[in-house]
Amino acid sequence: MKETDLHASDTFLEAVSNLPLDYNYPLYSHIFQDFGTHYFSSGKTGGVYDVMYQYDRTNLQSSGLTQAEMRECVTTETKVRVLFIKVTKKRTRCTHNSMTLKTKGKGQRSAFRQS
Repeated sequence: MKETDLHASDTFLEAVSNLPLDYNYPLYSHIFQDFGTHYFSSGKTGGVYDVMYQYDRTNLQSSGLTQAEMRECVTTETKVRVLFIKVTKKRTRCTHNSMTLKTKGKGQRSAFRQS
């Protein structure tokens, strides 16, 4: 949305136009309660996630993957799921090992503790 596309709502304009020119606390207070005291003129959406995965050391060692390989698998899976980057070449080591076979091919899911 461009800055020039920002317009006050008809409801707000009507409420302001009905205010008296002389300050009247109850009437002006009502405007502030209904519409607030600030407005957004621009902004950005988005965010940053900080994710930490915990793996059982025994499961990781028996998976046949090194810590670096598992880290690469989790990073690749995260990019596909979060950033919507299409990965055309998939490593089978990331989906076919004893750790991910229990979780249907997802290294991330093996980080979740089963109760």
